[in-house]
Amino acid sequence: MARVLGRVWLVGLLVLGLVAALLGVAPPEAAGTHGEEDIDFAPMYSACVGAATESAGFEDTADIGAEGAINCLFHYGITTGRSETMYAPGDSVLRWQMALFLARAAAAAGIVLENPAEDQGFTDVGAVSEEARNAINGLAKAGIMPGTSATTFSPNSSVNRGSMAMLLDAFLSKATPGTGAFGESAEKYADVKADNFNVFTDVSTVSLNTYNAIYRIYELGVTKGVGEHQFNPSGLVTRGQMASFITRAFAHTIARPAGVSIQSESDMVLGESSVPLIVSVRDVNFQPLLDQSVDVFRSTDPDNAFDDDGACVSANVSQVQVGQTACEVDLGDSATDATGDLTDLSLQITDADVTVWAWTGDRGDKFDSDDTTAAQLTVGFSKAASQTLVTDNLEEGQTRSKFGETVTVTIQIADEDDKAVASKGQRVTVEQVTRIGEGDSNRTSSNNSMTTDADGKIVLEFTQTDPNTGAGDVATVTLTLSVPQGGLPLQNEDGSAFTPKTYTWSDEASVPTVLKLSARTNFGKASDEGSGAGNTVTATLTDQFGDPVRGKSISFLSDTFCTPKQDETTCSVTGIGVTESGGVSVREDDGVRVLTGTARFTRTTGRDGRANLSYSYDSTDSTI
Repeated sequence: MARVLGRVWLVGLLVLGLVAALLGVAPPEAAGTHGEEDIDFAPMYSACVGAATESAGFEDTADIGAEGAINCLFHYGITTGRSETMYAPGDSVLRWQMALFLARAAAAAGIVLENPAEDQGFTDVGAVSEEARNAINGLAKAGIMPGTSATTFSPNSSVNRGSMAMLLDAFLSKATPGTGAFGESAEKYADVKADNFNVFTDVSTVSLNTYNAIYRIYELGVTKGVGEHQFNPSGLVTRGQMASFITRAFAHTIARPAGVSIQSESDMVLGESSVPLIVSVRDVNFQPLLDQSVDVFRSTDPDNAFDDDGACVSANVSQVQVGQTACEVDLGDSATDATGDLTDLSLQITDADVTVWAWTGDRGDKFDSDDTTAAQLTVGFSKAASQTLVTDNLEEGQTRSKFGETVTVTIQIADEDDKAVASKGQRVTVEQVTRIGEGDSNRTSSNNSMTTDADGKIVLEFTQTDPNTGAGDVATVTLTLSVPQGGLPLQNEDGSAFTPKTYTWSDEASVPTVLKLSARTNFGKASDEGSGAGNTVTATLTDQFGDPVRGKSISFLSDTFCTPKQDETTCSVTGIGVTESGGVSVREDDGVRVLTGTARFTRTTGRDGRANLSYSYDSTDSTI
């Protein structure tokens, strides 16, 4: 590739130092969110599992962080959307709408709104629907959502983040705690004490009740703030944000999906371990079902757990801890308690992933995978962490990115088999140095503290804008990763030792740089009938940005044709050396027809940067 002349823009020398034995690097958190390690009362389980994760069908929620929460609210009937296909996640939430959301959520969370039709004296709610009016009166009577005065509710006022904190705080104080609510730090909501008073710096002017509510829901993991040490109490709440708030609060309550659901404390374990399980059974109105016998069975070979008729294969399934017979409801199976949960279960993980099924039925019923409704969960197994894999999203052979494009670098804790190891909370300090031009006159630097997520992963994203110094501008980011003595070795995706990488952005012209050859199949088998075995080879041409290059001539050459057996008299090739021969000759050798030389064929790349050559091979030689 030709050298690019002009001003070079060096942006970002990153040196990542490890503060623990494992390496992890992530994009800087919105400081002030602090990360889940600072949350003292995070729930152990979720209300948004199983059936509550199914798509609601909204077309305007894709690729937003709240999509899962919105789907969850739809399952519980808390929202129906603006229409069947639109949710409007960016719209603000009005107080009458918030009342509807909370009232619909109340029953699943164990809150009874008594006599919701009883008028609470609000004179400004006559224009809202009857359902909304009942929600307003019921919540006000319960002390969850009071009016803005003794006689007004202000139904058309927007809900801000400070008010949302107050509402969810009151909601949770009335809700029935679910299994694993408040983590292992509290038995009841009154025990939730906020001690991270240095998190947000913009809440000093709110009321004392609002102040305490903000910190309680922060400690519960319901809110994460909006920026560096910012909660933004006066900021308006959007419908998407509201969904996230409610579903995080729901996790602390008895709310669980309709039917049978199953959860574990973790979906990945490191080494041999015992993982607690919880099975929940709810009716169609999300109310707990008491004394429901639950059969729970497991398999490390789920693909072969059932026969062609859907029955369990006894050699490949086994009971989980309780019960007499796997895949059958019997006297030994445990029954749900008053909360509709089964909690005396644990899953033993030794050396492989384990899939678990949970289902209910009448005594004597047998499981049939074809028609029995069951909850399913897979808990993964990882060996001990032995390496840190470093990958990026660049195309193979790509050397540069265009200004404005994002390069994503992923750091993943892994075992010896390149399988991800869940290692949450490994803290890393990242120093980023930005230098424009030569020397240190335009040099800036910053430090960020980052931690691995629950999957043992951290993601770095780099995007550079055009410095507007003319065509051929170049910006580079050099990423240097290191581990302390005794730490995990850094590896590239191909297993080689990691070396510092340089990521470059440019607006230079496209230059063809990488040509790759692939075949439709690496092995073709011809029958005794027909014209032989066919195949297609594809040459793909890309430029330095990884984009396809069209309109370029590609030459295909082959010097391998036909090698007949010694006692055979025929040998022919069609497609190669026949229709487009170039330097190929045919000669007779003791009566055997033999092709020699090199064949050349020319094709032109299309819009996708690909050029194809199809050919067939026919011979009496039956060997490979």
